[in-house]
Amino acid sequence: MRLKNVLLVVRDIERSKVFYRNLFGLEVIRDFGSNVILTEGLVLQEQEEWEKVMERPVVSGGNDAELYFEEHDIGAFIKKMEQNASMIEYVHEMIERDQGQRVIRIYDPDQHVIEIGESMESVVRRSCGETYVFKQAREEELSDILALYRAAVGTAGCTWSLDYPNADILKDDFQRGNLFCMKNQEQEILGVISIDVDEAVAALPCWTRELRPVAELARLTVKEAYQNRGIARLLLKAAMKELMHRGYRGVHFLVSKTNEKAIRSYGRLEFEVRGDCNLYDTDWWCYEKEFDHNRMERDEDAV
Repeated sequence: MRLKNVLLVVRDIERSKVFYRNLFGLEVIRDFGSNVILTEGLVLQEQEEWEKVMERPVVSGGNDAELYFEEHDIGAFIKKMEQNASMIEYVHEMIERDQGQRVIRIYDPDQHVIEIGESMESVVRRSCGETYVFKQAREEELSDILALYRAAVGTAGCTWSLDYPNADILKDDFQRGNLFCMKNQEQEILGVISIDVDEAVAALPCWTRELRPVAELARLTVKEAYQNRGIARLLLKAAMKELMHRGYRGVHFLVSKTNEKAIRSYGRLEFEVRGDCNLYDTDWWCYEKEFDHNRMERDEDAV
């Protein structure tokens, strides 16, 4: 089971369609008159029809839930808001959270709360003034990468040990051209990821069989000093672009059920949970994503 849609009850469906199109770029993909489905899975339902279904009145403006949108260029979004000023009612104007993320909250025309947050990748770029580079690892970097693997052992949610991943696996990834690093301007390795070849994973029955060819990403880790800054998502996005350029149509990724941080992070990348499995004495969620070539080419991931 997975969450498919979020439904908002609105008084004027045409006004709401304009609001979500002009500010957030959501287009109508199904129009049933009093019920409209927008891109990203948002559903608008006219209040009068909804009250008939529910047999009770709608109470708006409860301030007890919100939609969350993430924006790479918060400055450009502010300009868009200025261009549509007549539509905007602020919960609060832009504030900066402790971790440096800038956020804005507004109401939609029916008093639903909407939060617009700066992507953590953008926070990192802005706060550090750095450009990150995603490249294939070099042979002289293998010892540093192995040290990164070792440093991750025993941390929350990590399933690794001193035996895995080991130097032989690392060397194999390198020789196949499947080992990648994220570096900063000082050429410091911030994180690594591999394109894996694992027949046991590929043979799992939960995958979408029509999605071919498909590859697996694995062995992702980020240096402790750079964690919680969006680097893991940058690695995944860059690795998915690499797979796309190699001709793959999609990607598989296993996430340990105990790795809560990874589960929250990867959820933002719109992976589909296809099922679960037990491999190598560990319980995993099986994540899958079909590539949207146009969207991935537009996406700003600064690599």
